Amino acid sequence: MKIRGFLVILILAAAVVLVLRYMKSGKEELPVEVETFKNSFIAATRADLSTMAKEINTFMAMAGRTPNSLKEVRTSRFPIAGKKDSWGTLIKYQKLSVDMFRLISAGPDKIFDTQDDIVFNN
Repeated sequence: MKIRGFLVILILAAAVVLVLRYMKSGKEELPVEVETFKNSFIAATRADLSTMAKEINTFMAMAGRTPNSLKEVRTSRFPIAGKKDSWGTLIKYQKLSVDMFRLISAGPDKIFDTQDDIVFNN
């Protein structure tokens, strides 16, 4: 019983030390950690857009044209319709011409046609 009480006190002391350390250094490191987290979401979304573009390009090679929508690509053999970006917003597809298309993520603000949109043009 005495050992268990000692362990509880030791764990609580360690928790207090960690909280004090975080409070001391957190003000400097927290914005950097938040920015790193945001950049990882942006990188993941860019990778998703690139993967989707490869699937659309494969569809184009098979069909000889750009798809009219992502649903059309989905009905072939590539399950990309309804894909969302890292923030949970559906990715927008735009057919630009017979051989050109654009994929757009609304970005961190989840609003299309703003500065933080992530755009992939083929």
